[in-house]
Amino acid sequence: MKTITIYAANSLMNFVVGLAVARWLGPHEYGRFALGLSVAAFLAMAFFDWTRLCAIRFYSEETRVGNPRIRATLDAAFATAAGIVALGAAILALAGVKVAASTGLLFAAALGGATMGLYEYQTALLRARFADRAYAHLVLARNAFALVVSAGGAYVFHSALFALFAFSASSFFGMAFAIADLRDGAGFRLLADRAQMSVFVRYAAPILASDVLYQAVPLGNRALISLGLGYAATGRFSLPFDLGIKLFGALGATLDVLLFQLAVRAERVHGVETAQAQVARNMALVVAVAAPVATGLWLVLPSLNALLIPPEFRATFAPYLTVLLPGLFAFVVGQYAAMPVLKLAHRTAPVFRAGLAAVVVDFALVALTRGRTDASGFVLAQSASFVAGAFALAVSAARLGPALPPAKDWLAPLVGCLAMAAAVWPLRGLPPGAPALALQAAVGAAVYAAALWAADVAGLRAEITARWKPPGAPAAPI
Repeated sequence: MKTITIYAANSLMNFVVGLAVARWLGPHEYGRFALGLSVAAFLAMAFFDWTRLCAIRFYSEETRVGNPRIRATLDAAFATAAGIVALGAAILALAGVKVAASTGLLFAAALGGATMGLYEYQTALLRARFADRAYAHLVLARNAFALVVSAGGAYVFHSALFALFAFSASSFFGMAFAIADLRDGAGFRLLADRAQMSVFVRYAAPILASDVLYQAVPLGNRALISLGLGYAATGRFSLPFDLGIKLFGALGATLDVLLFQLAVRAERVHGVETAQAQVARNMALVVAVAAPVATGLWLVLPSLNALLIPPEFRATFAPYLTVLLPGLFAFVVGQYAAMPVLKLAHRTAPVFRAGLAAVVVDFALVALTRGRTDASGFVLAQSASFVAGAFALAVSAARLGPALPPAKDWLAPLVGCLAMAAAVWPLRGLPPGAPALALQAAVGAAVYAAALWAADVAGLRAEITARWKPPGAPAAPI
């Protein structure tokens, strides 16, 4: 529970930082910032994310003590990737390669990618050990620094470059608060195990290839919008996507950060069947959380748009986010409900096909909708690509014949969302603002929570009841 709370706080701070930077940079500079950040995320994903994936799957407090070669091999893998990136950058610089974007923006993006990769790897090590306190120190310090320096710099200098450099510095600032917990006794004093490295590569390569393809979609879209419609259009396209993916990604990852580790631990301690049962419960929880967020966000969009979104972005924010919502929901379900089935079974090759499907659908729709004077065609393509990728993941997971949640755990969120929409819809006629938003959110949450409580989705009612029983009272079976 502590890990979930920490991750949720981290996500909320990321959301606030993104809004603040957009407000103070404006559409044009925010478009440059969003493009640079997308390049940074692509580099971090392509070169470093496999170490994060392997840390979550193979590292633990037990292996830290009993098999220190795991950590030594992970560190060697990260160092190797960092060396490749540094060598590639040096070769490009010495060769005098010219690019369309500014040198400063590309340098800031490259630095951001390296620091982002290091930060994600270090947080994965702490998450795998359930080191909640150190994890909290790292992520909260990093985001506090980003809020003050990155958002503050955007306010003072109105510069995308400054915001990107501050974003990179914030990762180092955060890691300084957890340096003692990040240090491992073995480190490089043990040679990396080549056989273990091969296991890491076989496990992570398909997931990494898929993630790179997924990351190429928003990067390619932003690059094309910048070239065809300008940075301001890129900014208006990027803000709803960035805030949406942060929100939905945070929801899925907040659950996954704990639930997948529980499945891994269950497999290690109790065997495969127990782990599969945990993954089935995880599926129900992911759908039960993501479905009302997508529905509720659509219902409160008028008030949300009026209260939080900078004026320069309001004309396109609500229409763009409305189109993105089905894709964002599908992304969460695919990544955090279907993909864990494949990861637990070490059958990660199908993940690449899902990423390929997402890319093909995106660029096909971009081609079909070209010629529009705004970025609406790219928004539709972005959303459809996520739906295609999630569908491909679900098909691959279903072929493994995993344990599935009972039918009521699938139907209850649907019924709850319909009931929530019926209750909140009349309130959409209220003048947009804080009172309307608070009332809509309260009514929607109450109606949906009642539906889930009545259906006892994923056994939550029994578990909550057991936790609230007075000491000495018999616990209800879970």
